Amino acid sequence: MLTNIKIFILVVILFVININITYGQDKPRLIVLTDIGGDPDDEQSLVRLLVYANEFDIEGIITQHWDQYAPLGFTPEEQMDLVRTYIYAYGQVVGNLSQHATGYPTQALLLNNLKRGGINIPNRLSIDEIMEVENVVIGPGMDTEGSEWIKQIVDSSDARPVNITVWGGPSDLAQALWSVRNTRTESEVAEFVSKMRVHAIEDQDDTGYWIRANFPSLFYILSKSRDGISANSVFRGMYLGGDETLTSSLWVNTHVRFNHGALGSQYPDVTFTSPNPYNCLKEGDTPAFLYFLNNGLYYPTEPSYGCWGGRFEPQSTYYQDAFDEENSVVSHRATVWRWREDFQNDFQARMDWCVYPNSGANHNPMPEVEGELERTVLSNAVVNLNASNSTDPDGNALSYNWFVYQEPGSYTGEVVIQNNTSPTAYFVAPNVNNSKTLHIILSVKDDGQPSLVSYKRLIFTIIPSSTLLNISGNALYYSNNAPIKNVVVSIATTPDTTDTTNTVGYYEFVNLAAGGSYTTASSKLHDTDIGFNSITTYDAALTAQAAIEILQLSDNQKIAADVTRDGNVHFIDAAYIAQYAVGLPKNASSHAGEWDFLPQSLVYPSLVEDQVNQNYTTILIGDVDGGWTQPGSLLWKEITIMHYEKLKDISVNHGDELIIPLEMENNSRAIAAEIEFEYDANVLQFVSAQKTPLSKDMVLIFNDEAGRLRAAIYGTTPINEPGKIVNLVFYVQTKSQSTSELALNRFLLNNDVLMKATSKLFVNGKIENPQSYKLNQNYPNPFIRNGRFNAFPHQVININYQLPQKEKVILKIYNYLGQEIKTLVDSEHEPGSYKVFWNGLDNNGISVLPGLYFYRINAGEFKKTKRMIILN
Repeated sequence: MLTNIKIFILVVILFVININITYGQDKPRLIVLTDIGGDPDDEQSLVRLLVYANEFDIEGIITQHWDQYAPLGFTPEEQMDLVRTYIYAYGQVVGNLSQHATGYPTQALLLNNLKRGGINIPNRLSIDEIMEVENVVIGPGMDTEGSEWIKQIVDSSDARPVNITVWGGPSDLAQALWSVRNTRTESEVAEFVSKMRVHAIEDQDDTGYWIRANFPSLFYILSKSRDGISANSVFRGMYLGGDETLTSSLWVNTHVRFNHGALGSQYPDVTFTSPNPYNCLKEGDTPAFLYFLNNGLYYPTEPSYGCWGGRFEPQSTYYQDAFDEENSVVSHRATVWRWREDFQNDFQARMDWCVYPNSGANHNPMPEVEGELERTVLSNAVVNLNASNSTDPDGNALSYNWFVYQEPGSYTGEVVIQNNTSPTAYFVAPNVNNSKTLHIILSVKDDGQPSLVSYKRLIFTIIPSSTLLNISGNALYYSNNAPIKNVVVSIATTPDTTDTTNTVGYYEFVNLAAGGSYTTASSKLHDTDIGFNSITTYDAALTAQAAIEILQLSDNQKIAADVTRDGNVHFIDAAYIAQYAVGLPKNASSHAGEWDFLPQSLVYPSLVEDQVNQNYTTILIGDVDGGWTQPGSLLWKEITIMHYEKLKDISVNHGDELIIPLEMENNSRAIAAEIEFEYDANVLQFVSAQKTPLSKDMVLIFNDEAGRLRAAIYGTTPINEPGKIVNLVFYVQTKSQSTSELALNRFLLNNDVLMKATSKLFVNGKIENPQSYKLNQNYPNPFIRNGRFNAFPHQVININYQLPQKEKVILKIYNYLGQEIKTLVDSEHEPGSYKVFWNGLDNNGISVLPGLYFYRINAGEFKKTKRMIILN
């Protein structure tokens, strides 16, 4: 491979950090574009990359064949075979490597990911050709196996970015971009570009100019000296500058080529490295992949932070070589060679892994730093640094070095770290007039052979002590992140202050003194902003299912279901939710309709930076399915709204019993239904809501408010066949001819289907008055009550009587001892037939016991007593 083209392969191989160091980020994805076969530094870089293969997902190795190769008789297939030679050698040592670390890919996977790229690509283009590159190197009919592979990898569902390291030229990447731009929409192109990061070693085939001009949003690092002298470029720091003895043939032969297995023996030991006198280790491409190595210096989206792969600064739409000062030397190359002892020792250990068992080789220490790695501190504050929990997997002794990495930070003054070689150190934050950043690197080294280093990077933002800061955030609903308005957020200050969330759920406290201690807490009035379809009988059914463990609720749903706040979900919680849904008075133990917040409060012991996104998760107690939305919002969960066909116009007479059935279709799998029915209370008297054979195992409750009936039914076993589930029973009490409206405003099945309907109720003219007094036997008799809730919530006793003339009527219930239990009627009546209903409750609202009872009517001279039997 040509000297000026080789830069990218070495970058990939320096990905040396061993797998014993993980920092929480996902394993980086990697594609290598290589012009392997000319200058042997690509082969050197490939050896290094392969012993670090467990640190990456190597998803592509794409070869680029230069036009200069053809006269030399080096064919594209021979170039592919050269890469295969190294992969086969890797296959002979991967078993031993895997004793030291997990995650090494198989030989077969690497061979599958080896793809042929462009063939006979011109190494240098003229100025005119660069301007017309689409007609020279890329364009219609110029797709390659490599360019198509790049598209396939980037288009995959994997959300991690694809890191493309360019050891040769980026022509295959350029062709992939050209193809995407010409076959996809603008938004699709933008999405494709956003998934890639490129680290290119120089502009070796000049398509890089075209890429940067046409895709300015592409993350692109160009490792190329800004002074135009190639020898000064960042990547040259692999072999130029610093201690160059670590690049000698003696070092390579001792630690890589000899006695280190099949892969090490393939490492070329001669290449052009002038002015480095050793002409051995070059690896100009290695920094490209070392940049993406996660060794504790890893910040791939921040090229200016610096790492083993170098440091780079923004240049319009891309990044290019930056300067570091190391040992009084200021250069681009210093951004790499400053780390050479560490990354060469690391490479040496990896080569040992190829042949030695786990117990016979060294492994990286594992640094641990107390506290956050990114912090904000006040000027003049004493900042403690603690790495005393760091460990070494081999039990080696550890040494520590805390040092300021000056160049990445914006603070340029001197900062002295006290006890910098101790696991616990400290420094005094400098006095600043405006915000400044400071990078401190922890280097932890073991005393193994060779000594290995791992890092932690701490980034401090230093702010003036007089800074005024803000705390802000949102109240968001637990299931859908919908904003909650009218939440009162309080903050403990002097005096305490509050803010109320606005329509987008936002709150903010401003002008808080830096360094102060603050606590915020949230609250919201009970039974406010409940919203449409929030607490329904469906929530009760879900709670009942959870109570018998046939449904698993999320942690937040459990909070919503536990309306008694006893830490458990029981049937009583379901009952309280259902009662709330139909508007019945709340039991003292019920918290349905109240608002809860997670966390209960937020504490800021020392406020040193603006605190944004300090969000509270909000839960409406009783809303188990999470269907809450802002009242009036159209964003509530979609419900199918249908016309209920069974409610039609009805003609009745005075004294009739009117039964309105509510039916469901097949496959509804209903575990809950909720009803709201409006009627004219002057025309109809509500009698009862009755279950049917389909709903006999469910719980039925109702709340009648003289003209507005709300009822609910729920259970744990779904109904999955058509038919009636509830009968609404009314008594026609008016004697006058009339027309009124019946309105089924709500017949909600589960939380999915809402049926509505209206109809007309016609009452025929006045009927003839009775000719005699009469008190009928109650119906049913005997009466078998539902004893589950020790009351008659869904069943009633009917008592009929008739008057031939206007009379004062008194109708009472007595027990077998003759003691009055309940007064049912005490009022003056016109002549006619009447029906009264008793729900089994005494004058104090207490359910009577089973037994023998009497009911007696006094209407003028007419007096009559009958007996009734109540059974459990």
